[in-house]
Amino acid sequence: MSVLTSIIIPTYNRAHLIGETLDSVIAQTYQNWECIVVDDGSIDYTAELLDFYCAKDTRIHYYTRPQDRLKGANACRNYGFEMSKGYYINWFDSDDVVDPHLLQEKIELLKSNSTYDYCLSSMRSFSVKEGRKQFFKTTNVRFKEVFRDYVMGKFSAGTPSILWKRGLLIKQDRLFDEKISNSQDLELYSRIFFSNKNIAVLQTPLIYFRTHEISISEEFFSYNGTHLNSYLEVRRRIINMADNDSGILTHTLLNILAVFRACLTNKNYAGCEKCLLFIEDHNNRNSQISKLSILRIRMLYFLFKLVGRGDTRFRRYLKIKV
Repeated sequence: MSVLTSIIIPTYNRAHLIGETLDSVIAQTYQNWECIVVDDGSIDYTAELLDFYCAKDTRIHYYTRPQDRLKGANACRNYGFEMSKGYYINWFDSDDVVDPHLLQEKIELLKSNSTYDYCLSSMRSFSVKEGRKQFFKTTNVRFKEVFRDYVMGKFSAGTPSILWKRGLLIKQDRLFDEKISNSQDLELYSRIFFSNKNIAVLQTPLIYFRTHEISISEEFFSYNGTHLNSYLEVRRRIINMADNDSGILTHTLLNILAVFRACLTNKNYAGCEKCLLFIEDHNNRNSQISKLSILRIRMLYFLFKLVGRGDTRFRRYLKIKV
């Protein structure tokens, strides 16, 4: 007998997209599922659309985020988990499209070995142009050591990438951190990968994630304090977990240096200062970045700030080779 699987979807003003997501859920060959949609306060026609889908298929359930929970997708994901009943859990985004065989293939793989606690699969990106889907790259899910390779960026794991056993999730101190607004997948997955290596891998790309022209990058680099603070906090937690791993430390600091350069290009000096302070605080003897290199970058930064330059011609002087 098949066991219940819970699909959890946070949404906010995605009435023009979530219908396609729900249609792909309804089309699953694995039939014993429930789909929980948690609305983060949409002001479009999401409620009316979900009324239609709930009537169309009683396995779909529609909730709104409780007012006493912080606004954001993280709170919606956590609340959806609290409302769920499934033995397996899969979070989706409200613009994802999934292959009809996704649940069937993942569940069969998990059942093939009782030691598996979660199943990772690759994803394929797409965009819609003139009403037609255009597919692009497929994410890499090959690794040697799941935690280290993940935080080093050697493979990808997006929100819908993983089907979890509920028993693993309820053991966590927390699921998605509702106080962060950036890198929430990285924060949760790195914690679980660090403590649990019982992973199954499905190479077939059965998840299609939509790319959008609009992103948070412009807002991020023009200094949205919430996004940048969250980005840095997640990296701080990873460094703490990695302890004395010089490779992870150096990789993380180089990534933050790249954010620093992007902030400088946008003349986001407050963001630059946050990144430099983070690098200086964590660039201890385990890092392959010399203190002299950081001092040189800070001196150049003060010079660029003084003359009010933020263009990319100077960015080559702010790079470090290790």
